[in-house]
Order: sequence, then structure tokens, then C-alpha cells
Amino acid sequence: MKHIYNKCKQIMKKNYLIKILHLFSDHRSAVVLIFIYMFLLLGISCCLPFFSKALIDEGFLKGDKDRIVFYALCVLGFNTAGAVINILKRKQALRMSLGVRAKMQQDVFRHLLRVKISYFIDKNATSTFHCMEEDIAQIAALFNDSTLSALTSFFSAVGGGIALFLIDWHLGLAVILFTPLMLIISGVLALKCNVLVKQTLKLRRRYSSWFGEAVSGIRDIRLFGLQHAKEKEMAEQIQALNSVNRKCSMLMTCNTQIQTILTEVLKALIYLLAAYYMIKSHLTVGSVIAFQSYMLMVSASEATIIGLFYTFYTAMPHIRRYYDFFDEPAEKNTGAHITFREGDIEFRNVSFSYEPGSDILCDISLKLPNGSKTVIVGDNGAGKTTFLNLLLSLLEPVRGDILVNGKKISEVNPEEYRQLFSVVSQDVFLFHDTLRNNLCLGRDISQETLDAVIRDVNLEDVAEQYGMDYMIEQNGANLSGGQKQKIALARALIMDRPVLVFDEATANLDKISIRSFINLFDSRLKHTTVICVSHSDEIIDSFDNRLIFSNGSITAEQTGCMGIRKAI
Repeated sequence: MKHIYNKCKQIMKKNYLIKILHLFSDHRSAVVLIFIYMFLLLGISCCLPFFSKALIDEGFLKGDKDRIVFYALCVLGFNTAGAVINILKRKQALRMSLGVRAKMQQDVFRHLLRVKISYFIDKNATSTFHCMEEDIAQIAALFNDSTLSALTSFFSAVGGGIALFLIDWHLGLAVILFTPLMLIISGVLALKCNVLVKQTLKLRRRYSSWFGEAVSGIRDIRLFGLQHAKEKEMAEQIQALNSVNRKCSMLMTCNTQIQTILTEVLKALIYLLAAYYMIKSHLTVGSVIAFQSYMLMVSASEATIIGLFYTFYTAMPHIRRYYDFFDEPAEKNTGAHITFREGDIEFRNVSFSYEPGSDILCDISLKLPNGSKTVIVGDNGAGKTTFLNLLLSLLEPVRGDILVNGKKISEVNPEEYRQLFSVVSQDVFLFHDTLRNNLCLGRDISQETLDAVIRDVNLEDVAEQYGMDYMIEQNGANLSGGQKQKIALARALIMDRPVLVFDEATANLDKISIRSFINLFDSRLKHTTVICVSHSDEIIDSFDNRLIFSNGSITAEQTGCMGIRKAI
């Protein structure tokens, strides 16, 4: 019990209950109506035992037909009213629960769009999705029919309990005294189940991450003949999951059956007490029958309420993981707006490391004038992509500042800041949408502009063969690597932003497309700042400005427009 108390104290300290209740802030009217319906059910529960008692004592035992009909109709009326109220309650509950689930899904996605990029370094997309959906489903399940039934049962139990005490306080007290015993047993089993649920969450995350990786690497699995090895790995993961799930299910079954046994013990005790008081002429037959009926209702309600406590406690790992996700640091938004679209890019004493004491970039200072064309070269792991991620504000420097037009990028809205850049990556991402929508990205672009850009990047073959309404499969699965990169380049040109960034984006282009890309420097991209990471000699030689990355430092070769002529 001490451990349960400490757990409850931790829950209160984390404000999980307050956070969960806050989910209903948009559904106050539904909550109010549900509680009104529950109070009506409470009133019905209080009245029904007395009408049932009167039906037996004043109707059947006295042979009064009129009273039998009257009280029978009253009981029927109360039960019918209860059924109608339950239907209305269910309608409001559905409206509320679906709305809460939708709000949780939107909140998660909204935070996912703003969380720092470092969050995704060790996260698998499939695993992340499954974990989020699993947590949302478990939390939403706390407010489904079972929870409403438990709340309704609570009100019914209160009403029935009052009636039981009014019929006979000795028997009513016996019913109430069994509740702590049921709570203690459920609490002990819930503690054990809580541990198993934590293990299950870890195993499921590991399994979904493994499964997502296997699907992504299905081509290599076949080429290297790893099917049998992967099947064995899957069998081991499923076996571990099933073992924990089996133990958790058995604990839940034991809890249910123990509650059933205790209810039967309570029934036997009530029979003995009722017989004793009847012998002493303290109780009427109608009182005993009514008491037995509503005693079962109250004890069943107690079991339902205890079951809700058990469910909530075992759902705590999901609740904790869900709200811990919102503690993941998001990108800072200072609220300052960008009032410029052009300007020099400056790195001022910038250092960055993924791990303390191991700098990827060390004390970098350089300036890229507006409109300059710069190629970045260096060995793999030299920090080229890190440099671009710092420039795009996807990573934050450990030391130093990055400025555009003399303004520190840490002091401006990151979403607005990124509107200065068009980015073409080596791993091009395309949406499962039409060719037109993948090029325009929701913007209203004239056909004349589209045709001009398509010519500039040699994308006519795709546009003419398939048409602009051609549906691109997920991430461009029905296109070649070169076609995907041309689409990405065309998309960047259509966005027409002052800085164009290429991260190994020409690797899959043919020589004609590369030459067309270089020719853009004297036409469409003449006044655009271009920053390109490349290993292609043809691309490198076409740039006058060159940054060479090596061992955390950068060397700038003599250039025509950068104004940097010495090692940095």
C-alpha cells in the first residue's frame, strides 16, 4: 500500500490527472450533460429499491392487484427512463471521446513538427507512429464505455448504497466494508501489472523499430539472403512480447476472478445476516428481496469502479510516455519577424559537437556574400551536412553565432527564417501526390512558369510522357533517382527563394542535366546565393568559390566574390 501511495503521489506531482482533464476543455457542454444524466441515474437508483420493496410487501404478499400494477408500472417507468438516459449519455460520450482522441493526435503531430531535429536521430518512423498511436489509444480508452460505465456505476452505487442503509443499516455496512479489501487486492495486482506494461512498451517499441527497418531494407535482405535470419529474429521478438502479454493478461484475469469470489462471499454473508434478522422479525420478505437485488448492483458497481482504478494504474506507463514526449525540447520561437529577403551569410566563431568534447566544427568564421556561388568539398564525416543543418537552423551551435543580413538567426522565427532557403537533398523526398502538386507544394503557379522551370531542369520527358496529373507513389517509388532529383531541383526553382542549397543533390543527374544546372548560374540563379555540397569534379570546377572541410576546420580557396583568401 505504501508503494501505491508513492505512485499516486508521483502522479499528482506530475499533474497527469490535471493534464488529462484538460483534454476535455473543448467539450465542457458534453461533460456537463453527462453528469446531469448521471445524477438522474443516481435518483433512479435511490428510488427503485423502495418501489421493488413495496411491490413485494404491499402488492404480492397482500394480494392487492392495483398496487401490483401501480408499482410494476413505476419500476418499468424508472427502468425505461434509465435506458433512455443511457442512450443520451452514450451520444454525448461518443462526441466527447472522439473529439478528445482527435485533439491528442493533433497535439502530437503539432509538437512533432516543432520538436528539435535531434529527437529523430535515433527514432524509427514506424516505431514512433506506433508508440504515439498506442499511447493515445490507451489514454482515450480511459474515457470509453468502460469508464463511463464505472462513473455511472459510482453514481448507481451511491444511490443504491443510500437505499441499502435505509432498508437496513447492518446489511448496508457489511456491503461497504468489503470495498477496502477489494481495493487492496486490486492494488497489489496492479503494481505487478504496471511493471509488465513497462516491459511491454519497451518490447513493442523495439519490435516496431525492427519491423520498420526490415521493410525499409527488404531489397538488401533478399539480395544478401537474410530471409531466414530475419524470420528467426521476428520469432524471438514475438515470443518475448507474447510472454509478457500472457503474464499481464493472467494478472487481469486473476483480478476479475478474485473480485467475483469476494462478491460471492459477500452474498453468502448477506444471506446469513438477512436470515438472522428475519428470524428476529426485523426484516420483511420484500426488504430481503430488494436488499439482495440492490446489494448485487452495488457490489457489481464496486467491482466496475475497482476495475477502472486497475485500468488507470496499468495505463500509467502510456500516460507518462505520452506527456514525456511533450517535454522534448521544441525549436525556440522568439516571435521576432524577418524584415529582409537578401543579405550576407556569416558564421562567427561557430563550433558544434554531437557529444561534449568532440567538435565536428571548431571556431568557424566565414562570410558568404549575397548572390555568391560556393561549393563545399571534403571527406565523408568532415562536417559538410552539419554545416548546412546549422545554416538551416535545424541544429544550434554550441558556441558562436550565425547571422544573415547582420541578424542572428537565433533571434528570429525559425519557420520564417527557413523561407529564405530552397533546399535540394541527395535523399529526395516526394509526396504521394500528383507531379504538379509535388512541384508547386500548394502554391498557385502559372503553367507558363511551370513549363519554363521544367525546360531548365530537363524534366520534359517526365512531364510529356506522364502529364502533370501523374500520381507519384510514396517517396517517388515509381520514378528513377535522376527523375526524382530533377523534380526536387524544379521544386526549389519554383519556390524562388534568395538562397539555394544543394546537399549532394546532383549525384544522380546525367551530364546534360548537370550542364543545364551549371548554366542556370548565369540566368535564373544569377542573383541567387548558391551553396552546393558535391564530390563531382565537373560541379566543383564550375564554382569560383570553394570551402574545403577537414578535421573540424574550413579552408577557403581564392574566390571571385567571397572575399576570403586565407585558411580559416
